[in-house]
Amino acid sequence: MDNFLKNKNRTTGAIIFNDKFYVLLLLFISLLYFSACKREKPAESHTDTKSGVATLVPTVEVVHPAQRSFSSKIIITGTTRANRKVMLHAMAGGYLKNIFKDIGDYVKKGETVAILENPDLTNKEKPLRVNMEAKRKIYERLQSIHDKTPALITTQQVEEAEAAYLLAQAELDYLLKQLDFLKVTAPFSGLVTKRFLDEGALVQSGISDADAMPLIEIQQT
Repeated sequence: MDNFLKNKNRTTGAIIFNDKFYVLLLLFISLLYFSACKREKPAESHTDTKSGVATLVPTVEVVHPAQRSFSSKIIITGTTRANRKVMLHAMAGGYLKNIFKDIGDYVKKGETVAILENPDLTNKEKPLRVNMEAKRKIYERLQSIHDKTPALITTQQVEEAEAAYLLAQAELDYLLKQLDFLKVTAPFSGLVTKRFLDEGALVQSGISDADAMPLIEIQQT
């Protein structure tokens, strides 16, 4: 019986010890909580004059902005390419008489880059112009006679003279356009990056010959 009471007291003592431990732990946590609350700065109170109700006014820290300078560096790797690039060919064949631009030169849109010389085309201009003027005079004379005395000149004769005059004029206009092609101009503004031919070189037409050598290369960045 005595042994039973001793064992019971030991068991009860262990239970009481555990309850004390939890109570002390709860008191310790409560002290920490109240001490933390005391450290916080209480908000200022403000009483409304009309309603007489006190309201809490939060404390705001005022910061004065100041101007400061700073710099940053960004390194980006990549490849730059031209916005537009063209290999400039001549539209008519001939000898390169003058080239006005070289590598590194800036050209404007429509600016003359080179001038070619083609004796075959140049020598055709005068005969075609003379022929066109002769056809024009014949047509105008027949038209004048037909207007004054229709019985002398038929309408068919006037129309044939007009057709001959228009044909001669078309041939001359075509030749003049070919001569204009001897002047090579820049299609857009840019920088000359390559030059392929020198003055005196024989230039092939880029229209009729796909393997023709270009004059220069222009790039626009």
